Amino acid sequence: MPAWIWPVEQKTETTVLIRLARFVHWIGVALGVVIIGGSVIYAASQIDSVPRAEREHAAWEARHPVLSTGERAGVGDGYYDGDYEPSIPSPDYGTPLAIGVFGALVALFARGLRYIMAGE
Repeated sequence: MPAWIWPVEQKTETTVLIRLARFVHWIGVALGVVIIGGSVIYAASQIDSVPRAEREHAAWEARHPVLSTGERAGVGDGYYDGDYEPSIPSPDYGTPLAIGVFGALVALFARGLRYIMAGE
């Protein structure tokens, strides 16, 4: 594995700069892992959003059948029953993917700082 991705050997001397570089690296990697984990949790929360919205919309259509006039029962002119038609959203997988990529970039940036500061 190339040294710029992961250190193949550590320096034996431990100056303040080398210790600081290692600290920044591991804090950045931990932050990147937390961000990536958050993106996975966010993506998992999106899995049920579309089927749930479809069920809510089907239940709304059952409560408001189409009349012979083409209108829905209970949704006529000048009549509002407080029961709005729910929308069906499209699943959002771009946002968790972008968050995951950002987490990986945070970890790689921290690794780059260690490579620049400590030379390992």
